[in-house]
Amino acid sequence: MRARGSPRLLLVLVACAIACESGTGDGGRAKVRSRSSPGCRVLSASPFPAGLSWLPGPSGRAVSATFEPAAVFVLDASGEVPVLAPGLPPLAIPDDSDGDGIPEGSGAVPEFPQLDDVVVEPPALVEVELGLVTASGYEEVIVFDTRRAELATLEVGVGPDFGTRDFPRLPVPGASALRTAISTEACIRPAAPIDSSGEDYAAGFPASVFCDPEVRGSFYARFTSGATVAASRLFVSVSNLGQGANTEAPQFLPGAVLVYDLDLESLPPYAEPSPEVPMIETRGFNPTHVTRVVTGGRELVLVTISGAIGIERDDPRTPEIEQGTVALTEGAVEVLDPVTLEHLGVIPLGFGAPTFDRLAIHPSGRLAVVGSALARELYVVDLAGLAEDPIRLDEAVVYDAADPLEVPRLEGGPSLERCAPLIGGIAWNAAGDRLFVSERCDGSLSTFGFAAVEAPSGGIDPASFRWLGTSALVAPLRPDTLGEQRDPGRLRVRPGRPGVDYSGPDLLFLTAQPDGQVCAQRAESL
Repeated sequence: MRARGSPRLLLVLVACAIACESGTGDGGRAKVRSRSSPGCRVLSASPFPAGLSWLPGPSGRAVSATFEPAAVFVLDASGEVPVLAPGLPPLAIPDDSDGDGIPEGSGAVPEFPQLDDVVVEPPALVEVELGLVTASGYEEVIVFDTRRAELATLEVGVGPDFGTRDFPRLPVPGASALRTAISTEACIRPAAPIDSSGEDYAAGFPASVFCDPEVRGSFYARFTSGATVAASRLFVSVSNLGQGANTEAPQFLPGAVLVYDLDLESLPPYAEPSPEVPMIETRGFNPTHVTRVVTGGRELVLVTISGAIGIERDDPRTPEIEQGTVALTEGAVEVLDPVTLEHLGVIPLGFGAPTFDRLAIHPSGRLAVVGSALARELYVVDLAGLAEDPIRLDEAVVYDAADPLEVPRLEGGPSLERCAPLIGGIAWNAAGDRLFVSERCDGSLSTFGFAAVEAPSGGIDPASFRWLGTSALVAPLRPDTLGEQRDPGRLRVRPGRPGVDYSGPDLLFLTAQPDGQVCAQRAESL
């Protein structure tokens, strides 16, 4: 399939912003309903805030992070405008973010953590509520205490059976040390050195270039993309982008999910690479997130496979305007057992480039939804068969790239010739009967109703979803809206029932232009 735009994963959303400035409105087909302006707070003067998550419980607090400067914010989002939680100033990520005593930029080739997402995961620690921040460039998962807005301290160890090259930024094998982050610079040993183009990327390379000279094609993980905690383990996806970023045919090396054992009851908490299975190779390329789910009483980890995504330029004379994106390999959801560490199966989604946020899980645990980085499309997976033993995947796909759930365009949005359709955020309401979807080009919020209908052949019938309407959330990406709040990204619904458990806004979302802001909005809350 083909669409125009630039995905965050390749760090070229700036190109989309430039392209969108050159467009002209060409109408649409969605109904438009009025909506009050959201209440927004500036997080950073630079665009692209790097993650958003509500804290569990009724406090109305949330956490977010910014790409530049690298910082984490604990917010009180119970009012009409999010504010910093009282007594909790922004947590600036220090130069020595992992606490190993060596500033990150001091190496021969300086590397700095580039924050990508922030996740709050159960269970809470004894004295620390665990927050996780994934960072690439300097590959790691930073840990922080959401109650105190400060870095948390873990004891991080490496088992004696590992080699010194396996985790070069962790303590030496057989030792442990106090750290404020868990390094994800890990030696990946793929089953075969085949990249996303189908080529043998190790051909002609001497053994000295591999992180394990005895394993042809081994390499160090790159582009830490997502993290989740399940079954007392930390699971971290690494996309392993190789050569050719921002080109027509970027190279992706085999993807992986790193596994760390956690002891959250000890003081300080303890973490180490799993001695059983420290790395699970993904079947597809470019794993961009991991999501914990409990379905039918069974705990699982779902891996979002976005596939290789390239940039396609129509006219080399105007690359900043005339460019698009294309899915080069298929997307999927892969299923891991966090207890046995087995790879259980693949749910294919086709050439749709699933977005890089964690999956939106229905409150029942029955469904997972992900958007497209190439089109106004949603892909839906029925998880019921995953609770069976062995798991059953034959009825798992409800909507995929070949037959997607389409998100209508908003009237007055930018031209498709100048701005890429790109799903910004997806979230279920607490009741599980509404699905909210933001779209970045036209700045819209779409609402779908959901009432489960079983298909005659089994699984959830696609007719269970019904579009209820699309309305303006922020300004569309058009030349006449420069300086206005635009480009909505990740979207989260506040835990609990609006009007019963709380009375404030029920939606929280990020925007990227003209600066990074976090915004509160009422959808069902009166």
